[in-house]
Amino acid sequence: MNPWHPDSIKQANATFYSMRITVDVKPKSRKDSVEVIEEGHYMVRVRAPASKGKANVAVTKLLKKYLGKPVSIISGHTSSRKIFVVEE
Repeated sequence: MNPWHPDSIKQANATFYSMRITVDVKPKSRKDSVEVIEEGHYMVRVRAPASKGKANVAVTKLLKKYLGKPVSIISGHTSSRKIFVVEE
């Protein structure tokens, strides 16, 4: 595989981070909330709609506040199930 292919870069960058988490997203909810389903798996409800990446931005901000660490999406940008890395 080409080392400069986006998937290779994501995998290489992910090794520098401490943890990957799975997040199920429910956009257009009544309130913003984070629920732990099991270790490394969260349900995040946000008021933002799923259009134009608004829910992704809201989820990222909410997880950063909840976990107290920077997070970023590495998979599932257009899906309700997303993979995040939690940075150290």
